[in-house]
Amino acid sequence: MKARVYTMNNSFILEAKAVYKREENAVYLRADMDIQDKGDEFLVHYTDDTQGVFDFHCTYKNHTRDNKQYIIVLHVLETLKFMQRRRDVKVKTNIPVNIVLLEFDGKVRIDPQTQTSAQIKACLRDISAGGVMITTESHLDINQKMLIPFDKGTSPILLTAQVIREQSIPSNERCYGCQFVSLTHSKESIIREYVFRLQLASKNKARYLDDL
Repeated sequence: MKARVYTMNNSFILEAKAVYKREENAVYLRADMDIQDKGDEFLVHYTDDTQGVFDFHCTYKNHTRDNKQYIIVLHVLETLKFMQRRRDVKVKTNIPVNIVLLEFDGKVRIDPQTQTSAQIKACLRDISAGGVMITTESHLDINQKMLIPFDKGTSPILLTAQVIREQSIPSNERCYGCQFVSLTHSKESIIREYVFRLQLASKNKARYLDDL
């Protein structure tokens, strides 16, 4: 895994080995130099063979020394762009859900009229271990974060996701591509098992039709 680090005006600083830790919302860099004197905020282009390609807006958190190298920790403020890895298999779904909207800091958004959590009705149209596609009659901004309940796996889970793109569809609904944020290994395993089961069912159905 590697990361290229830039200033906020897109001036290249360095390329380094890196690890993105979703559970900490942080990027760890192993570099020959520290970057603390380059500014308080950075743009990071991170590539991971298993997770995908990310563009992050980060702030400097801290660093430690490991022999002659620096271990630099950058806190991820915002995911600016995400490209899912090709081998993350998606399956088509049609699952109605009530999505809870979050504020930028991750707190649940409160509806000023009802003084309860702000929710929208949506439908999960496809899902993979990297994210979901949803349709809804509600408008969502790019980078909007949300909580999505998912009860089709081996146990019910609550997924945190972020809107990364909007797609045009020929209907009154809006279509949004969302990536999962801070996905734990246990939740990822539940999603992958669900995707595998749907794939297997689809293959068995196709095999049955071929035998008719």
